[in-house]
Amino acid sequence: GASANVVIAQVARKNNYPLTFRRFTCYGFPMMLLTLVISSVYQMLAEPPDPDVPRIREAARSDNLIADSLIECAAEGALCEAHLRLAKAMVRDGNAEVTRCADQVMQAGATSGSDWLTGLCMTLMEDFDVTKERGA
Repeated sequence: GASANVVIAQVARKNNYPLTFRRFTCYGFPMMLLTLVISSVYQMLAEPPDPDVPRIREAARSDNLIADSLIECAAEGALCEAHLRLAKAMVRDGNAEVTRCADQVMQAGATSGSDWLTGLCMTLMEDFDVTKERGA
């Protein structure tokens, strides 16, 4: 994005082709609008709504703001696909699929996957009050 613009400006200047803000805007603004229109149309046509999202939202409702926020982010596409697959597996699949999806989440970033899973586990433990079940 921005670094490519800087490179283009430098190349234009080296070749004695001054690239003013006005000239850049005259070419760049229509291209930006065209790109937005094309990508918006593609998004509407190629990405049908996921039928499992309402079921996941309902199954995940809790008093915990963190858990609810994570589910809402996943439903809105704000989390990566691995997080959404894990949420689906937790609602409708068995342990093997949940384990496989959790392993995929662990691959996200150096520690972000494990941080996310730790937060999810702590939230679930709080929601299901695991300490009472264990007799602590």
